[in-house]
Amino acid sequence: MPYYKDINNEIHFLESSDFVDLLPKGCVNISSIDADKILIDNKTKKQDILDKQPNASKFIQDIKFNIGGIVEANNLARSYPLYFSAIQTEQWSDVEKLTLDAKITKIINPVQYDGIKNAAIANNIPINLI
Repeated sequence: MPYYKDINNEIHFLESSDFVDLLPKGCVNISSIDADKILIDNKTKKQDILDKQPNASKFIQDIKFNIGGIVEANNLARSYPLYFSAIQTEQWSDVEKLTLDAKITKIINPVQYDGIKNAAIANNIPINLI
């Protein structure tokens, strides 16, 4: 089976070498073993990228758990009605400011604040909580 690798290390397959001219420029013929290795490596790289993406829904779950459950989460939401909405829409600078303000105004205690900070780190949330 004819496998080809392009200049971006992407794999292309042709059922017949009659269609080689349809491949992107710079493609070279490779063995199926090499194609398998490249496909596995590319899949791993793509998974690594996905693993580093912010996980807003898991972050919300972790916040609710770390601040003492749904009652405390509701208290936070009452004080800051847009808090969870800002997380869902990935408005990270707003989340950061609201979290810091909740700490300063003692809406959340230091333990809850640390829980939110740890949840942010665990879920790759790009906020800086000191």
